[in-house]
Amino acid sequence: MEIYILDNFNRIGSVDKYEALLWNPAYNDVGSFELHCSIDFFLLLQTDRIVQNNEDDYHNGIIEYVEKAQDDNGVEKLIVKGRMLEAILERRVAFGAYTFESKQPAQIIAELITSNAVNPTETSRKIAGLQ
Repeated sequence: MEIYILDNFNRIGSVDKYEALLWNPAYNDVGSFELHCSIDFFLLLQTDRIVQNNEDDYHNGIIEYVEKAQDDNGVEKLIVKGRMLEAILERRVAFGAYTFESKQPAQIIAELITSNAVNPTETSRKIAGLQ
């Protein structure tokens, strides 16, 4: 299995050799991932880059944590952790006042995401590639 790394939604490299990949998408929560690999990938695996698992077409991760560690033999390795890409919505502040009378929760969330990230009135707040 190959892991692709993206920066600004452009593929910049891949990780094809690693010790472990824990890929945990979630249905009712934000999923997570953890990757253990060689220190050789340090420049590629930086925070805020996107991780794509080529065996999962529905989920992408965002790197939130990179740590250097040593294995039992003293060889340096990387431990990379993050959550699935929907976690970036936590970083967005919702502007304006909203009235949500007689609307379903899914409708409320869709409206908030659209007006604050997908198609905001202030175009600099748009998150590219978000639909």
